[in-house]
Amino acid sequence: MKLIFDIDGVLRDLNTYLYTNFGVPYPNNWIWEHGGKNIFDWIKEDNYKALSEAPETKYCSLVRTYIDDIELWTCQPIEWRPYTYKWINNHIGRCKIRFLTTEEKQERLNFLIDHLLVEDNPNFVNYNRIILINTSYNRHLDVPHRISTPEELREVFKLRKSEQNLK
Repeated sequence: MKLIFDIDGVLRDLNTYLYTNFGVPYPNNWIWEHGGKNIFDWIKEDNYKALSEAPETKYCSLVRTYIDDIELWTCQPIEWRPYTYKWINNHIGRCKIRFLTTEEKQERLNFLIDHLLVEDNPNFVNYNRIILINTSYNRHLDVPHRISTPEELREVFKLRKSEQNLK
């Protein structure tokens, strides 16, 4: 089983950056506005600094510790990508990255049957092979795999390692 990771909400914490620097509250919905601006407006107004300067989530160091061949699947506007690459270089290092829409992620997962995606997006059709990072904007979903703490993610890594040792 190979684990793949989304970036925003899973490894990079844009919400903490926006709250700390601008007082933007943590979102309760996937699509939100604060002060008449959505996340894209806030990021642009900040000259995209959030994308390269946002802190890591509580899961990021654990991923670096347990995964040697990190692969990232993320949905990013084109203008975000140079800053995202900078963040990845500073926090992840060498890895494989694919820029995919939610639909493209779902299609790849359907094809790559030995992969699991660690994700926070509440807009997938099927969550059978998605480990959902618990957030205020996806708690309403009834999914088979959800984690809320780094320790729960560590257990996934340990299970993955024991499966690899059996092969």
